[in-house]
Amino acid sequence: MDAPAPQPTFAVDGNRLTLLDTGPRRLDALLALIAGAAHSLRILYYIYADDTTGRRVNAALIAAAERGVDTALIVDGFGSETDDAFYAPLREAGVSVCRFAPRFGRRYLLRNHQKLALADAGQSGERIIIGGFNVEDDYFGTPAQEAWRDLGLLVEGPAAGRLAGYFDALHDWLRLPKGKVRPLNKALARWSEAHGDTRWLIGGPTRRLSPWARAVRDDLRRGKRIDIIAAYFTPSPTILRRLDKAGRRKAKVRVVTASKSDNNATIAAARFTYAGLLRKGVALYEYLPTKLHTKLYVIDDVVYVGSANFDMRSLFINMELMLRVHDAAFAAHVRTYIEGEIARSQPITRSWYKAHTGVLQRLRQFAAYLLIAVVDPSVSRGLNFGRDPLFRQPQQALAAIDVPGAHADEIAIDQILHHPAKRLFGHRQQQQQIADGDVGAAPDEIKRPVMRAPQAQFGQLFVRRAQKPRLGEHHQFHAAADRGVAQEQGRGMLRSVHIGRD
Repeated sequence: MDAPAPQPTFAVDGNRLTLLDTGPRRLDALLALIAGAAHSLRILYYIYADDTTGRRVNAALIAAAERGVDTALIVDGFGSETDDAFYAPLREAGVSVCRFAPRFGRRYLLRNHQKLALADAGQSGERIIIGGFNVEDDYFGTPAQEAWRDLGLLVEGPAAGRLAGYFDALHDWLRLPKGKVRPLNKALARWSEAHGDTRWLIGGPTRRLSPWARAVRDDLRRGKRIDIIAAYFTPSPTILRRLDKAGRRKAKVRVVTASKSDNNATIAAARFTYAGLLRKGVALYEYLPTKLHTKLYVIDDVVYVGSANFDMRSLFINMELMLRVHDAAFAAHVRTYIEGEIARSQPITRSWYKAHTGVLQRLRQFAAYLLIAVVDPSVSRGLNFGRDPLFRQPQQALAAIDVPGAHADEIAIDQILHHPAKRLFGHRQQQQQIADGDVGAAPDEIKRPVMRAPQAQFGQLFVRRAQKPRLGEHHQFHAAADRGVAQEQGRGMLRSVHIGRD
């Protein structure tokens, strides 16, 4: 398959913007940015792997440091589990290497999910690359190689330099012996921008919506034409209501999600939202050629590009970085890219979805949504969800799970029961709406535990039931209150799960 035509460059707010739409182009641009740096390099990635790509980037950073470029690298300690020996040559060359250490506490496991490569901030030729991709071989291949489908953006101009202060604040915070979360929250508030056609928006563990989540919520409220490509699509009930209302007011809404991933529970969770969205007139598609990792949101003449998924963790917990671009010409061009992705996707219509989705699948999807939205996506990877059999007939889906002596709905219910939404089964009136995927219609008693998911601690959950569970029956819960026990159980669980890619 021939490479797509070169991407044009757009002038916006004194900057030059170029989409990096293929894996090879992203890698070439990243290596060129490092090789061309004359004064400074600030590099931050969630995953920085010890593989062919990681070693090439390492070599480029070492060469930059040896020619006198002030070079700093930040990696996430949760996403990048590479041995310290891999970073030793960087340190020996004078590169400052910092790990963003995952921390337990009120906000559960905080991660730095941001991705950026910034060169020569404050100097002529300042430029930055952002997007959803990490430094690992699988992000720089092609769909034919079954690599991740992702997107990057090269920004050349003053917008690039405006992010240097945030990177430096984060770098300094990481060097503190015991950095607290509050100064980090102040940094993301300080360096997020409220005005301008190019605005940096930073997400993190704030008490309320982070700057990026608040901005996209407000744009959704007013939007008349909404296009979303979201590799991980499990938005909060509040954001789902925004999409519902957009559909009801006859706005044109299109959502492209993944049909392939490294975590099948995230696909099942996304599919749980389909029924409710389809009823509101939202057009849904699943990307077919390969694993989808893109994070791209276009609302009228506004484009959001960056690291944030359309899920609870990116909205409320993770450190995220998004660029909001307000420009009609750039938005129109990005929509041509989205049209191309839709052409390679399976349309999900109401009749098609109903014909291909059985009761068991709905229960599995329901369980997945609660696990992803309430507990955590990384924990869900430790559960043997298997592939959500949306493309099978219902009777085939029933045969896909083999648990001797157990009813099919009991299998899913048992998974649903182990989360902190204590009163879920006590609301008979709304159960059918929820089971049909209309999460936004849930009562406050259900929505509150979901919205508080970032603050949830792991704890022992004891379930007392007199008979085999059926959807709609009441179940009584109580959670162990000892925080120390909860945190220790959380650590043990995280040590036992396969984190996969994010």
